[in-house]
Amino acid sequence: MPNSDRYKNLEARLNQLRRYYLPRLIEPTRVYRTQQVDKTMAFTVLAHAEIEQFLEDICEQVAIRTADEWNQAKRISRSTVSLVSFYGETKNFPESLVLTGRPEMTQRIEQAKNNFTDYIHKNNNGVSRSDLIRMLLPVGLSEAEIPLGWPDLMRELHDKRCSFAHHAAGTVTHQLHPHTEHERVKKILEGLKRIDAILTSLRFR
Repeated sequence: MPNSDRYKNLEARLNQLRRYYLPRLIEPTRVYRTQQVDKTMAFTVLAHAEIEQFLEDICEQVAIRTADEWNQAKRISRSTVSLVSFYGETKNFPESLVLTGRPEMTQRIEQAKNNFTDYIHKNNNGVSRSDLIRMLLPVGLSEAEIPLGWPDLMRELHDKRCSFAHHAAGTVTHQLHPHTEHERVKKILEGLKRIDAILTSLRFR
């Protein structure tokens, strides 16, 4: 399955961060100096930010596309069903069959899209398990399509980033190694490649 341009940009950006902040040759057993540990911390924090922004962007794009496909062609996909199921508001049946404004279904899909994009912009707090559930399932990704072990890698990245944000650098250096941080981001990117390909393909279902 093809990947989106947005994924290709993420891949290029993470490779750029790797060149900026990590050693050219990473030695798994080497004990690195404080300067390199600080650079590794920067790599992890910036990689987290790029990955979080990528997920928000692609999920928002799917939600907008889903509403557009309904408005333009009355086309329903599994993204439509998921979006309305998770973010649609509970409403009573209309009191009349006489059309007095926008069609009821159009209103419901548009409201679900707006609720979802509001969540992304105002309430999403990172890439923890609960964040991933609230972003990925509503746009049509099923639990079975999420790569095995990938949510745990995302949780580790989330926890690392939070640890760096709430502790002085000197208290977390023993937990950091360029090899560990780089390998985690590489595996996360592999999972994102699959997820991006599935979400990109949803436009054709």
